[in-house]
Amino acid sequence: MRQVYTETEKRRFIEDYDKSSLSVRNYCQSRNISTYLYYHWKRRFKIEDSPVETDSMAPQFRQIIRPAQVSGLSMTLPNGIRIGLDGMSMEDLSRLLVSMGRHA
Repeated sequence: MRQVYTETEKRRFIEDYDKSSLSVRNYCQSRNISTYLYYHWKRRFKIEDSPVETDSMAPQFRQIIRPAQVSGLSMTLPNGIRIGLDGMSMEDLSRLLVSMGRHA
């Protein structure tokens, strides 16, 4: 029969591992849990403990500070053609990307 763990027990597994010197695999074997469960709990608690609540399906936005011009940037297309974008204004780059998206 499958073992069911409480939220407290799951968090304790994560905390105990952080204090151990074992690899995740060895720690999980010693506690008789799968590494999949360990990583699943760790990921879930990290999301729950984050200060900003997010919906995993909702888009995430970050403020971008745009430089006046692109510097040191190039793009390689799937067919191998490489496009250098040095010196291009951000507005021109934006229009280029939008245009490419329409023709994709």
